[in-house]
Amino acid sequence: MNQKLVSAILKSYGLDSVCVSSGEEAVKVVQSKEFNLVIMDYMMPEKCGIQIAKEIRQFKDPYFDELPMIAMTSNNTEESKGKFYDNRFAEVISKPIKEDELRLAIALCMCL
Repeated sequence: MNQKLVSAILKSYGLDSVCVSSGEEAVKVVQSKEFNLVIMDYMMPEKCGIQIAKEIRQFKDPYFDELPMIAMTSNNTEESKGKFYDNRFAEVISKPIKEDELRLAIALCMCL
């Protein structure tokens, strides 16, 4: 459900999206083409969002070092948010997804 909502919001901004079903697939897709933004759930099969972010940031190209990432999490405490920011997520939003919160995070990441 979250993927569909996020995809619809991105489409309303005139942006295309690619949805994946696992952490491993996310890493492969991010390596396969350039993206303006990555939005990922913390809880994904195979790898969590923080593990995925660490892998993406370790790729040699500076593009991966600067790629904005938004984390979606149901554990939205200040402590958990800190873990995401420590792993260089640009924004952290809570689940269930609130459209206005997601729109603001996207706007901040993409300077809209």
